[in-house]
Amino acid sequence: PTNHLDMKYKVALMKQLRDFKGTTIVVLHDLNLAAQYCDHIVIMNSGTILKEGSPTEVLTPEILEPIFEVPFKTSWDEGRYHLYY
Repeated sequence: PTNHLDMKYKVALMKQLRDFKGTTIVVLHDLNLAAQYCDHIVIMNSGTILKEGSPTEVLTPEILEPIFEVPFKTSWDEGRYHLYY
């Protein structure tokens, strides 16, 4: 849902989706948006579910590096989980 949006509108949309009082299912390729705004993540590769859980359980270098074939680092800043590649 955030493809081709400027950052301001990406953040606004993700805040709206997070505040929605029901279940929202989105497909994101921006892993930092997923880390910041999603409560539960299902990570897939070639149509197969590899792991599901909280962002800190799923968005780890051990899981992401074999999928994306680049090194990842993680950090916490002001209570937010960040990914770097």
